[in-house]
Amino acid sequence: MKQFKNTKEKHIYSIATILLLLCCILSFLLLSIRGKSAEYNYSFQRFYIKNPFKQCTNPCKGIDFSKPNGVCCDPENILVQYKTDKNTIIKQLKRNGIIARIYKSAKFDTQIFGQLGNQIYYISRSSLFLSDTTEQLSFNKVKLSQLLINATPINDSTLLVIKNDSITNNKRTSFGILNVKTKQFTQLGKGGYLPENNKYKTYQEQVLAYDGHFLNTNEAITYTFTHIPYIYVFDKTGKLTRIVKTLDNVPAPSIIRYGDFYIFERGKTFNSNVGAFAKGNSLFVLSYRISTHAHYIIDKYDLCKGKYQGSFSVLNKNNMNNKAIDKLLFLNHHVLIVSKDSATVLKVS
Repeated sequence: MKQFKNTKEKHIYSIATILLLLCCILSFLLLSIRGKSAEYNYSFQRFYIKNPFKQCTNPCKGIDFSKPNGVCCDPENILVQYKTDKNTIIKQLKRNGIIARIYKSAKFDTQIFGQLGNQIYYISRSSLFLSDTTEQLSFNKVKLSQLLINATPINDSTLLVIKNDSITNNKRTSFGILNVKTKQFTQLGKGGYLPENNKYKTYQEQVLAYDGHFLNTNEAITYTFTHIPYIYVFDKTGKLTRIVKTLDNVPAPSIIRYGDFYIFERGKTFNSNVGAFAKGNSLFVLSYRISTHAHYIIDKYDLCKGKYQGSFSVLNKNNMNNKAIDKLLFLNHHVLIVSKDSATVLKVS
């Protein structure tokens, strides 16, 4: 009788184990289907046109993209950042690739940096740090009433920035012009407020939601949001000229609190665009929402009406697609699509 009871218990245990395993498999399949569905829903039907740009060799051969910890460009200069165990080395190269100066500084952990006149700046933990002009760089914190998320130079003394007024009063995040010398901030008006502004109440949420990249070219400045399907286009003085919503229509990211931190909610946050640049009356966008390709895909939008005008492919030596792109750079009339250890170069003017 006891043996029968043990056999029955083993049978029940086996059935329970099988049911649990089936539930796990079913849950995995449902999550996979949901993920694939979201991937499909946030893509869009493309039609293809001829590539209007000529591919060419890297105009700045002084950069080995497999080694730097950070690279930034303006139309005239390029800064390459290398980190060692003890310090940070920054090489300033002219647009022809010739090294103009080499700087050294104490080690700093950031890649949001650039050149403002003859000084170098970087942003860390919402604060702006500005260097002196010696080759042994020393950075000083600039006292501001605003908290900075990102910035790009307009001229020798002003930055186009994304900022929040304080951590505690939860004011809305916006674009604006910051004069570093006078510390005066000029709001860009209602159009300067960021999309989904009322959704994110804290500065920490806004830093995650509005992550993105400036690209400063000869013609215009663009800011491409990583997780929101909008691209803001500015003229060279920092005036907002156009807001383009891309066709992927990715929803605004869902951000939740986890202990003392804010994080993206898994399954409810998606990448939208990698980067964009303006040329004439057109905006060229590298979207994250693509099907599997062995080349880059660039979408073209009309800047006047924001209408999609077609897509074209760009070959690269490693047969990678848009999801492998690290950043876009602009130097000497060329757009550099940087991915892993190489750059694919388009001559755009």
